Amino acid sequence: MSKKIFPTLILCFICGPSLSLGQTCNDVLRINSTLNESAAIRAAEEMLRSGLENYASKPLEDLYEQALLNSDAATVEEMIYFAKLKVKLGNDVEALQIIEFIFTAYAAEMTFDDRKDLLVFKARTLKRRAEITGDETFYDLAIESVQTLLRAQPRDYNFNLLLLSLYLGLESYEEALISYDIVIRLAIENSFLKATLRNIKEKVDLLVRLGRKSETRSLILLALNRAPWSNWAYREIINLYLSQSNYSEALAYVNRWLEEDTSRVTAVTYLMKIDEIG
Repeated sequence: MSKKIFPTLILCFICGPSLSLGQTCNDVLRINSTLNESAAIRAAEEMLRSGLENYASKPLEDLYEQALLNSDAATVEEMIYFAKLKVKLGNDVEALQIIEFIFTAYAAEMTFDDRKDLLVFKARTLKRRAEITGDETFYDLAIESVQTLLRAQPRDYNFNLLLLSLYLGLESYEEALISYDIVIRLAIENSFLKATLRNIKEKVDLLVRLGRKSETRSLILLALNRAPWSNWAYREIINLYLSQSNYSEALAYVNRWLEEDTSRVTAVTYLMKIDEIG
């Protein structure tokens, strides 16, 4: 990729205090100097750090206009950063337009990692649009992007987690429950203990909300198997057995909880409750 002629942010502050900030930056953005390929990104980042959000996208705006005519005018990295900057500045619609332009104009030169990065970003931006507008079409488009990623890497934990979040946003709960099974399995395979317990808890909560509490037993036992010290899992399994009037099983888990000595006061409270019922 050839080097480009582009203004630097630093000159914005050299033009003199007599000019307004807006006038100064606009004047400087007309001054050209030879810089390397990441100069526009560095300029935009510096403007953001300096609180100049209104001007942060200007360096990349100019590159984008040049790239519309000739993709050699900007790198893939610069265009991806530009799209992300648009989202950061609250302009999701333009970000999505830039994303589609990148897929078209830079198809031949994008690396596999570039494509992954862009598809993930596209899915998250579409999800954000769905949440803001309430238009479920954006969820469907986001799901298509993630499914493209999963065709290449079906066992990627983060891709599957993103798909799960889209099903939840769409309130497609049956698909979400299936996705939970996948992310839980992948979390276990990758030894992501915190993620395993979090995903189990979320699936249990969803099943309870759907009126399917009876289906939570195996999940709670899985949590106890992975983390025998989990107070949450002990409370859930004991409450489940109590709701089923299965006092012997509830008592067995209270005693097991006491042996773990993780939350003796709570366990003793359950013991007293079962004793009163009995």
